[in-house]
Amino acid sequence: MKHASQKSFLTGGQTDCLRQTQAVIVVAPQAELADISAITQPMQVANAAASRPLFDWQLVSVDANPVKLSCGAELTVNRQLSEIHRDTIVFVTGAPAKESEHGVNLVNWIRRQYRIGNRFVLLNDMAFTFAKIGLFDREEIAIHWHQIDLFRELFPHVRAVDQIYTIGRRISTSTCSDATTELVVTLIETAFGREIARRVQEQLNRPVIRAPATPQNIPLARRYGTRNKTFLAVVERIMSGFEDDLSIQELGREFNISQRQLERQFSKYAGVSPLRFIKDCRLNKASQLLQVTDMGILDVAIACGFSSGSSFRSAFKQKFGVNPSDFVGRR
Repeated sequence: MKHASQKSFLTGGQTDCLRQTQAVIVVAPQAELADISAITQPMQVANAAASRPLFDWQLVSVDANPVKLSCGAELTVNRQLSEIHRDTIVFVTGAPAKESEHGVNLVNWIRRQYRIGNRFVLLNDMAFTFAKIGLFDREEIAIHWHQIDLFRELFPHVRAVDQIYTIGRRISTSTCSDATTELVVTLIETAFGREIARRVQEQLNRPVIRAPATPQNIPLARRYGTRNKTFLAVVERIMSGFEDDLSIQELGREFNISQRQLERQFSKYAGVSPLRFIKDCRLNKASQLLQVTDMGILDVAIACGFSSGSSFRSAFKQKFGVNPSDFVGRR
């Protein structure tokens, strides 16, 4: 599925997708090996699938010396930081100490590359670094659920969202190595077409490439900021039985709570009405079924509790910005 914000990220707005994409992977101390593999594997497979080099990338560090990873191993890089072409995509991972000489040099280099127009993909803690030096404008930034409250407290002006990854015009973000793989495959599809992306997905043994807006797997009490047992029990009931013909009245009787109290709790903790919550659960499940099964659109609609294909299509388009048929081809 393509999103409007993805159109120009990988190719910098170029229409000639035959041009090779240049990338640098900036590795700072405490980077995770899984994150680096999540970047390079999809690009390597894409090159093989296309029988031509769609991507050319290099691993770089501040001083060209090996970098100590979070697992304790040292990673050898290709070269040190240097000036790069403005059409280069820059992946940044690790946790540089801002006060160190290396940290200062990296921050200064990032500022220069941002000013000349390069695009960035930030992994894990690098979103904190970018927020500290003021490089976020109106982007939505995906922050791992374990740190999202801290990030929002430190940087209230930045739009931190509960998503597995985001793709913006200049800056994209990922919350974990799995999400990074899916982000890169999504960028490959946008730039080079569904067929190449499908072959990459198959080679990586990925049944599903989730959309950026997919919520993180946050514990319910943490997600909604409450230990209200009744509210959490109702949420679990909806999520486990979204295909049932649920009504507010039936939920109220089942959990011994009035309709008015139930609506107040959902407004307070979920920010939506119970009916909206039920519909969103159904639509999220429908998007998964469309991606991983051979079910037709009408069958998915019925399986997810919609009364007709037309109502399903309308609700799906309203939530995801695309038609259900746009998800079918992602299997």
